[in-house]
Amino acid sequence: MTKFRLATMAFAVILGGNAALADDLNLGGNYVPVTIDENGTSTTVGGGPITISHLNGTQLTYVYCVGLFTDVYVPDDYPDTLVTRNGVVDGAAVNNAGEIAWLLDNFAAAAAASTIDQQALQAAIWHVEYDGTGVNTGWPVVTGDSTQSYYTQYHTDISSLGTAPVSDINWFSPGDGTATVYQGLVGPLIPGEVPEPTSILLFGTVVLFAVRSVKRKRLGAGR
Repeated sequence: MTKFRLATMAFAVILGGNAALADDLNLGGNYVPVTIDENGTSTTVGGGPITISHLNGTQLTYVYCVGLFTDVYVPDDYPDTLVTRNGVVDGAAVNNAGEIAWLLDNFAAAAAASTIDQQALQAAIWHVEYDGTGVNTGWPVVTGDSTQSYYTQYHTDISSLGTAPVSDINWFSPGDGTATVYQGLVGPLIPGEVPEPTSILLFGTVVLFAVRSVKRKRLGAGR
């Protein structure tokens, strides 16, 4: 194997943790209505979790929404979905993606048994995505609605907010073979679906070492 081919393999392997894959995302017909405060106005929209949903035939424990100004239709099948682990949906980095990953890591499992907790989590995701503090000019200010029963849990979610690796979750750009841009979604990792980043880097290091070994051998042969 040539040095160029080895180097190319190593580069591809190292990037593998963030590589996009074309997958089949099948969304169920159940979702949770959430009333949020958008720029001071109460707005009721559909949110996660969208159930019962599957990725390549494997049931997902949750699917929550990112993005607020595009739609995704349920129930429906999206066989050309782009799946990444780099915090990107529909070709753009999600604002505060690490905080969204943290929210899901810490609250998605507990929210499974409670609609109120699910509403709180979805509102918190949109809060951090659209910068509910109003600091970043140009973003709509999205917060939880203080008149809603989920508000106490929502406040708990965001008051303890931290940051997690964006690779902790899957980022979905639903696709159906058309040019339509649908609402971005997030879901859990499926065991064995994507190589662990540590393993990827380790294998990449081995391949790069092999590249250097080939180079040294060639230099030695030319003496």
